[in-house]
Amino acid sequence: MATSYLYTGPENEEKTRVIASLKKQVLSITPNTQQLKLYPHDVDAWLREVMTASLFSEGYWVELHEADNLSAAQNKAIKEVIEHGPEDLTLVIVSDQSRLSSFDKLIPDANKKVFWELFQDKKEAAIASFVRTANKSISRDAIALILELVPGTMSEMRAAVEQLCLATQSEKIGVEEVLSALEHTRIESVFSLFEFMTERDDAKALSSALGAYRALVLSGNGTPWELLPGLLWQFRRLASFGALLQEMPEMEAAARVQVLDKPAAIRGKKLLAIYRMGLARWRGQTLARVIVQILEVEAQLRSYPGALHQIIIERLIYKIIMHPDTPLAEYPDIFVASQY
Repeated sequence: MATSYLYTGPENEEKTRVIASLKKQVLSITPNTQQLKLYPHDVDAWLREVMTASLFSEGYWVELHEADNLSAAQNKAIKEVIEHGPEDLTLVIVSDQSRLSSFDKLIPDANKKVFWELFQDKKEAAIASFVRTANKSISRDAIALILELVPGTMSEMRAAVEQLCLATQSEKIGVEEVLSALEHTRIESVFSLFEFMTERDDAKALSSALGAYRALVLSGNGTPWELLPGLLWQFRRLASFGALLQEMPEMEAAARVQVLDKPAAIRGKKLLAIYRMGLARWRGQTLARVIVQILEVEAQLRSYPGALHQIIIERLIYKIIMHPDTPLAEYPDIFVASQY
């Protein structure tokens, strides 16, 4: 029987550390262990060889990632490997989903762990620690803004903070530095998507926005956890701007914009023009409904498999542009935007 582990859940930073520690432990016992990192498209070729005894003469370490995307036939074959595979095989099954029922009963409880997202205070401490590593300091408001702009997983957050530190010459990072650096680096693509969505012509806005989103997906930067927080932040910024315009002149309103009580001033003629176009398309209750729709989709995505995520996001973009006042249906069963 092979030695198997099941590591699931959305938090990849800690998950990666645990896997690395386990791998180091296995290699310290059998240093000549062969190592493989597999994804579903690699599994069939590996399964054809996996039961060959000679293959495992020196031990074998296999990490199987994205296991929630395995086919039914692959799941069945992996179960056979777990139950009847060579004793010197260590199989680590990894998924971003919180549970994989296919393997749950086969793997001992001691070898299973769900890695949940960190609580807010832990994320704040982690960001401060990442910044200190670069010999810089960061304000609490800047940390709060980063949490709004970047994805929730710590591995992606670390990458964004490292990018921020490289782009910032100042030793102390505040809100202005975050806006200046992140808005023109990591979230430039998300901001471009928002800009396309503000186009006055519906057909042009939809075509351009869907094209931008699909380009993001192809580049590997279009996961919901990267896109939705940035898009939500842009619409909250737009809502703040719209509310302030009811009370004061445009330039003063732009300077006083906030997102969740944190400064988020709109600076520059081009940026101001984009937000004007946004308010021409969405304002008042319509804008509030758009924000609610984004939050609803963010919650829904955790209940659906990754294969549905792109169509759910495309449907959201379509609804925001074409029918922002219509409530989202719970399940994305009919909308296909391929015609645009």
